[in-house]
Amino acid sequence: MGRNVQLKPRFFVLVGLFVLTVLTGVFVLVFSRDRGEIQDGSQKLAMPVTGVVIRDERSISTEKYNRADYAVTEGERVFPESAIATVYKYGFNDEMTQSLASIRAQIYAMQMEILAGIEYPELTVMELSIQQKEAAIRDCDMEGTGCLLTLEKELKVLLDERSTYLRSAVQPTAELTALYEQEEVKQAQISSYATEVLATEEGVVSFYFDGYEDALNADKMETVNADLVSAAAKGGGSETVTADETKLYRLIDDTHWYYAFVTPASQALHLVQGEKYTVTFEGYAENLYVGTALAPAIYDSGILNIIEFNVPIDALINVRAAHATVGLDAVGLAVPIQAVSVKNGVAGVSIRESGETHRVEVDVLSADEETAIIRTRGETLYAGMKYEM
Repeated sequence: MGRNVQLKPRFFVLVGLFVLTVLTGVFVLVFSRDRGEIQDGSQKLAMPVTGVVIRDERSISTEKYNRADYAVTEGERVFPESAIATVYKYGFNDEMTQSLASIRAQIYAMQMEILAGIEYPELTVMELSIQQKEAAIRDCDMEGTGCLLTLEKELKVLLDERSTYLRSAVQPTAELTALYEQEEVKQAQISSYATEVLATEEGVVSFYFDGYEDALNADKMETVNADLVSAAAKGGGSETVTADETKLYRLIDDTHWYYAFVTPASQALHLVQGEKYTVTFEGYAENLYVGTALAPAIYDSGILNIIEFNVPIDALINVRAAHATVGLDAVGLAVPIQAVSVKNGVAGVSIRESGETHRVEVDVLSADEETAIIRTRGETLYAGMKYEM
């Protein structure tokens, strides 16, 4: 015969408390998510980054050579057909130029001996100009001001003018004629080893190389990626010149260049395509650059950010890795930074409408520890709408 079990009132109290606890938990999970209202807002972005300068440049290479006599200085602007350098291939040696200089010295001494006692005012002026230029070269060499190449070019012009004048003014003897012939033979020998390198287009010349000139270049932007930029920013090498070539100089369009850097894929803040940013580079604080952001590229290793500039590059012409501060006067919608989530590199905010929540993708224009200034990437978003965190 079955036994009746009488439940005590305390049992029902415990069951009731359990059910109440469960319902409270559900309410907290469903209804107590942090919510707020989107506001209009503004903020000044000052984002410190480390990246690389990418120039619009061409690396000019030649066959390997023994010597190069440069006709231009570092940072000089050249034009099509401007002489850049004379390079001398293997087989050439300095004894050839020393021998030519010795012959010319003998020619000059013999010419002056023939003219002894005769005054030539034009020659006197030439000699004075040569002496003054030689003195200027000595002073420049001691001061190390970088003027040496220009002065040496000017001296060569003066010496050539004097040589031409003396050949026309002096009646050659048999001995002098023999020296003229020796000079021509030696000059022809040297010329057989020489190749003159001319500029093919306008640009600024630089003789510095870091190995990234080909990979990080304006005409290779479609192949620039986050890993390449990160490696270059750390100072890693990337030499591309072939074994039978020697890079001679770079020809740079100094008014078109880029600055690229990588931000973490999980970070909501990165550049927004089309926005104009200010950039101040560490060590060059006197120059404030303004450029336009290209579309960020998302990689597993991070988000590649690139700013394009169409202003003179100035002192950054030989800089590759650089620390900088990227700035923007951001105006948009303000939400707590915790309200912004990142999925596959794209930021978004959860919006509550008509009892339902959906995610709206946004661009983050600026952010600090508390607030993000955002702009919708397409869907309707305005101040007064409700967000959830």
